[in-house]
Amino acid sequence: MKPSKKKTNEFIFFPDRFLGLIVLVSLFLLFLGISIFGFTFFPRQEPGPVFFLSFILSILFLVPVAFILYRCYGLLSSSYTLTRDRLQIKWGLRQEIIPLSEINWVHTPQEMPEEIPWPFLPMPGAYLGKVHTASGETIEFMASDTKKMIFVGTSKGIYGISPADPKEFLDGFQRVLQMGSVFEPTHQTIRPADWIAASWENHIARRSFVFSAVFLVLMFLWVGFRFSGLENSRISSTNETAFPIRNILILPFLAGVFWVIDMGIGVRLYKSDKLKRIAELIWSSGGIITFLFFIAGFIIK
Repeated sequence: MKPSKKKTNEFIFFPDRFLGLIVLVSLFLLFLGISIFGFTFFPRQEPGPVFFLSFILSILFLVPVAFILYRCYGLLSSSYTLTRDRLQIKWGLRQEIIPLSEINWVHTPQEMPEEIPWPFLPMPGAYLGKVHTASGETIEFMASDTKKMIFVGTSKGIYGISPADPKEFLDGFQRVLQMGSVFEPTHQTIRPADWIAASWENHIARRSFVFSAVFLVLMFLWVGFRFSGLENSRISSTNETAFPIRNILILPFLAGVFWVIDMGIGVRLYKSDKLKRIAELIWSSGGIITFLFFIAGFIIK
């Protein structure tokens, strides 16, 4: 994949995504299929150990689904941008802006003086995370392919990246060095945790998080203890035919999924100054809707 060259002398490189997407999408479909099977299996069971175990496992298998989905997003949104002033590495919500003056060297794996350990859960399309070498050096990976790996040594650490065409990247690096810097940018490190920390400073986000978490815990306890020994239930204000209690026990789960999505959207929007008010509205509505889920658990009997 060739880099794009703009009039501003900006060179954008992308990692090889094909093999990584095949692996990640396959794993995503596998875990999603297991979770869907679990959600179709546990409603057919009678209340008891098998019912609750299959219900919990169905929920737990959604964790790797979300984990792999984010890795797919990171791979699709990744890029390595070279300008005459900086190298900008972007991978999902993670960004690193490195002034060229801080780059000491650029090596291939063969040129590295020691063996390189791999990060946690390495796989095509997702070599991500920090490791420490035997000499104590810190390497942060934001790469998709070990065969196209390039290591960038800076005054703040080493970064492992994998442009689809390493030779083109090295040539582009030499070209921007020859241009000379116009100004000295500031080294910036942007992590998803920074977005969460910034959102936590907002009092609406904190209150929504605390209130929603309390309602969710109480809902799980109330629904679980109250209905675990029953077989059928109905809405208290009606005389309609009773429906299986198994369907009621999924109510706290639906509330939890909504809560996580609501908080995530709010954190993402809060990053923009123009969208901060919208983020606060979303957080506020999330707390209100979680409370309504909580009330629903009481009016069912």
